[in-house]
Amino acid sequence: MTECQVLQRTGAPDTFNIGAEGTDRVATLTVTRGSWPGLYSFRGGRLASVERIAVPAPVKPTRASTKRAATKSQAAPLRGAQQ
Repeated sequence: MTECQVLQRTGAPDTFNIGAEGTDRVATLTVTRGSWPGLYSFRGGRLASVERIAVPAPVKPTRASTKRAATKSQAAPLRGAQQ
């Protein structure tokens, strides 16, 4: 696979590093989101290796309190009203 094909499947990477080893271009991209998280290494524009990475679990939102604050009409009875 080429770099472009991997990016189409994984989506936008978190980090992307490009360098050289001798005459070969070396690229490494890190993806922590989506269905294929990992560390993808390319040599000469072609996928050379894929490594798993530890991905933190998504944070669940907390529920808001279900108690309602007393409104003005609930807090004090009306004056002159029979109870």
